[in-house]
Amino acid sequence: MSNLCIEPINVINPAINGVPDSEKYLESHSIYPLIFLNPNQQTVLAQLAASKRVIGFLVRAKNGFFEDLEGLQKKKPEDAGLVAIVPKSSPSSNENFKNAFDVIIYYDISNSVFRELQSTEDAVYPDLRAVVDEIMKIVPRGKVQLIHTDELCMTEVGRLRERHGLMGAYPHDLDRLCCKNQLAQLAKKAGVAIPKTVFLDFTHSDSLENLLEKVQREIGSFPMFAKLNRMCGCRGIAKIVNQENLENWLTERLSDDVPMPYVLQEFIEAVEFGVVVLLLSDGTWKPLIVHLFHGTTFRNAFLNGDPLIMGATTLEDAVKEQFPNLDKFTQQVIDAFQPVQPQVFFIQGFQLTPKTDQYVLIELNYRPCGDRGNAALYDTCGINVYTALALAHIDPHYSPVPDSKWKPRIATMVCYAFKKGILRSHNESVLKANVNSQTEWEWSKIPGDHLPKPLMMLDSLVRIMLYSKNKEERDADLEWIQLHWRPDVIKDST
Repeated sequence: MSNLCIEPINVINPAINGVPDSEKYLESHSIYPLIFLNPNQQTVLAQLAASKRVIGFLVRAKNGFFEDLEGLQKKKPEDAGLVAIVPKSSPSSNENFKNAFDVIIYYDISNSVFRELQSTEDAVYPDLRAVVDEIMKIVPRGKVQLIHTDELCMTEVGRLRERHGLMGAYPHDLDRLCCKNQLAQLAKKAGVAIPKTVFLDFTHSDSLENLLEKVQREIGSFPMFAKLNRMCGCRGIAKIVNQENLENWLTERLSDDVPMPYVLQEFIEAVEFGVVVLLLSDGTWKPLIVHLFHGTTFRNAFLNGDPLIMGATTLEDAVKEQFPNLDKFTQQVIDAFQPVQPQVFFIQGFQLTPKTDQYVLIELNYRPCGDRGNAALYDTCGINVYTALALAHIDPHYSPVPDSKWKPRIATMVCYAFKKGILRSHNESVLKANVNSQTEWEWSKIPGDHLPKPLMMLDSLVRIMLYSKNKEERDADLEWIQLHWRPDVIKDST
């Protein structure tokens, strides 16, 4: 856990007739002038600081406003405030979601980079930092819960927590979960099964011969799997199939303009799964869903253009049907890594033999899953993930329960990454004619567009949601899709 530096809360100006004297509050804190917060935002923050027990700040770096906040406005405690800090280019299709917040603060991300990154540690948001610095001139730090909600802002928010002595995960807490070399070390120490792993830091000079010897000593057999040490979305991954391939890959890394740390691991062929849980402030956790990939993997989808299938089931059903003792494996991982609570926690692994508890840990994520990972979450468990994340931070008694209006549905997303070439058509009719599930489509490109090779899994060409009447219908449709359907991409002769 991080060392928490929480100052005593001294509300200088209590509420007058239920409304804080925000003008005097601001003057007493001597915060003028502020550049990033406008006068209305300053006033609202001062009112919240004077009247609320805690204020949750939901921080987002992805474009687009939160779209999963059902019930948040109704369930928010009266003694808690809620603020959204989002990019300026974050429109919402549901204005009711905006009403859940006492104030929304927009910041500029145009001077930030992500696609150029090879490590999420290098994600920097200068305007976000300035906004939080100004907030901390108004709100006592003991009342602030700074909540990261996506991969893009996680590291920067961790730095800001540490900068201001706030509650929550600091950079070193994130490193042990997100740096693959530290993950491997901690897992091995705790007795959690992992693939054979070797850490290669190309930022420090070494010879090709020494690197080859190190890899052969630690892993010793092909194929191998290469990953950037701290990156997401499959960026930088490679399958290494033989000695020549390994030598070429190492030579390329040694000559990179910007050398980076990598890990090499033994390449495991097995059933991939993911467990999503909500870590609660009292140290307990509640399961949300188990991701079912139906024989697909992130790496094959990215490297080979295969479909990535993301369905879901509950942890209770997973333990009964396909993944015995998965609840115990989940607890073992949480005990081993001690993630700072609360937050959403994602455990990614392989099941070596179907319907056994032979599990191998692959990666961890410490934030809500992205659009693909959340696609079937509400339909499966009846819980809105961002509502749950916010309430876990501002309500000490919160425990997630299914929404009263929820009706379970068998929902599955099928996703295809970019494939270099030209998109000839939106060939939906062929698939629709051969599956029985209801389908919803989202294309990122139009016919005639030239497609590059994918840089990361975010480079998604098409996402298809399937809603099935039963598991048999789902399984039959997914089998047909895997065997017979791909986006209509032709070679680019230019």
